[in-house]
Amino acid sequence: MKWQEMQLLRDTKYSSSENLKKFEDVFKFDKCAVYERPHSLEKLLAGDRSYNAGNKYDTPPYLGEWLDHAELQKVSGTTRIVAIAHDYGPADSVHRKIAEHVLSLDLVGVIFDSKVDWYYPGQSLLVMIMSKETYNYYYYDLLANRHVVDVVKREYFRE
Repeated sequence: MKWQEMQLLRDTKYSSSENLKKFEDVFKFDKCAVYERPHSLEKLLAGDRSYNAGNKYDTPPYLGEWLDHAELQKVSGTTRIVAIAHDYGPADSVHRKIAEHVLSLDLVGVIFDSKVDWYYPGQSLLVMIMSKETYNYYYYDLLANRHVVDVVKREYFRE
């Protein structure tokens, strides 16, 4: 991954740098990268440097099937790395679209309403995919966030 300072990775006339800044302020992300399919998304989001080891991939080849306009964000000096997507459609449809992959990899998906997305705000839902450790770290921030509309996770996670 080619990590860089936080910025809009897809700067269109419909992008909102204000929404990105607000998100960055809540979660303290300071680096971002365009999503490049790793061999192991599970290892990448756990902060494991061997995420590109092996011959098999743990996610489907076509991102649009479940992570639209994907990017990565992280907090430097930690293992807190998240995959961000900007998906279209109602929350229940996005839930179904990401659930298979999130649950099979023992990850957590958080779906925010379209008001906070910085890529086509008001039209696309912001999706954040993370390890269960990262979810537990942000648990109270997510619980207090009025823009969270759904959480996709196994039932044994904190709630």
